[in-house]
Amino acid sequence: MRRFWIGLGLLGALLAVGIWGGNRIRRSHMPCAADLDNASAYAMAEDWIRADALAERARNTWDQNLRLSAAIHDHQPLEEIDALFQELDIY
Repeated sequence: MRRFWIGLGLLGALLAVGIWGGNRIRRSHMPCAADLDNASAYAMAEDWIRADALAERARNTWDQNLRLSAAIHDHQPLEEIDALFQELDIY
């Protein structure tokens, strides 16, 4: 019976860490996504200065939160996002 409670405690701890990690990732990447959405709107309106500033801020936010994301998630989508940010620098 004691092993049951230990296992249940471990599962509860894993659930709590998973929920915390998901919330942390969402909170850290939502401003980045919002900045990119706004930058695309400014780019469509041909306001390049604001679009570039928002894209740069999104890149800085992404770079600050990349280590936590890499610790939790699969690396292939993260590498694709990095490649897209490097492609954005060309434009």
